[in-house]
Amino acid sequence: MALLSWITDEQLKLALEKLIDAVKKGKKKAEKDFSRNVVDPFAATFTMSLLGLAFEQWKHTELHRQAEKSLTNAVGGFHQNVLGSIRGWEDLHTSNQVDLVNHERKIIAEIKNKYNTLNAGGVVALYKRLNELVNNKSSYFKGYTAYYVTIIPRKPEGIDTIFAPSDNATGERCKYDDKIRTIDGLRFYALASGSLTAFPDLYKVLHQALHLFNIPYLSEVDRSFLQDLFSKAFVP
Repeated sequence: MALLSWITDEQLKLALEKLIDAVKKGKKKAEKDFSRNVVDPFAATFTMSLLGLAFEQWKHTELHRQAEKSLTNAVGGFHQNVLGSIRGWEDLHTSNQVDLVNHERKIIAEIKNKYNTLNAGGVVALYKRLNELVNNKSSYFKGYTAYYVTIIPRKPEGIDTIFAPSDNATGERCKYDDKIRTIDGLRFYALASGSLTAFPDLYKVLHQALHLFNIPYLSEVDRSFLQDLFSKAFVP
């Protein structure tokens, strides 16, 4: 029996494989760059002294911190790969226009892992790009609806509304347009798949799917803790 009803096990496995590969590369890069990059001695001194860490403990923590940057980017890519595997959706990969498209439903989407991935300037730049894509007469996506998807929302209640950020350069809010929207991961997964429980269902099968790569199961205590984190981050 398939792990999920809206994508195949092979598609989910491929998305995880790409994530795992990206994390491994990020870890190797962090280890390689550690001895070459300039390390802030003040931050290291304060971290070791105030947190009571010996050098090896600090080094281990610092390597994990640097590798985690690659993990964060990989998680965003994982969601893009999974969503792009749903029937009717296409992952545009390295396209400089947008991440996902569904031509039948006339929807395009830009996927970011967290609400604060972009700074204020980046958010406005994204709005302008999406506006150009759905409103420019010469655009291939003219008339489509564009979604700015933040998988992890600012608040657990989530969001599904018109995307009109404030532009600090002009001091005014961008023009309201119902074809340019912002939405969280829980609601976009439901929209993309047609299943209201798609997002929590995906989370529930992650441990089982990761086990396909010989990654050990987490303890019941750890899994309970992580499920609690999920419940607090997303409110239907």
